[in-house]
Amino acid sequence: MNPTFTGSVTGVLNGDSITTTYSTTATQYSPVNVGGYPITASISGAAASNYTAVVTPGTLTVTPAVVTVTINPATRIYGAANPTFTGTLAGVLNGTR
Repeated sequence: MNPTFTGSVTGVLNGDSITTTYSTTATQYSPVNVGGYPITASISGAAASNYTAVVTPGTLTVTPAVVTVTINPATRIYGAANPTFTGTLAGVLNGTR
């Protein structure tokens, strides 16, 4: 899940009420890759038409998830073929393998 985006607004005059909305193209379930995604902002409110919004974009950084591979112990008799090796994965997200 994306974190809650925050920012600051400067230059609002006369107690005008301005609301900011932040967004990004990265979502929790979309097939986004590790890396940076722009965070953009827009303003709204009764007085918003009195202002020109100059937005300095932010960046959402998606970092790699940690996957743990645990290999099960195996045995074989000397001279025999290796058995099938098995293990478990922990930390796999979104149903991918």
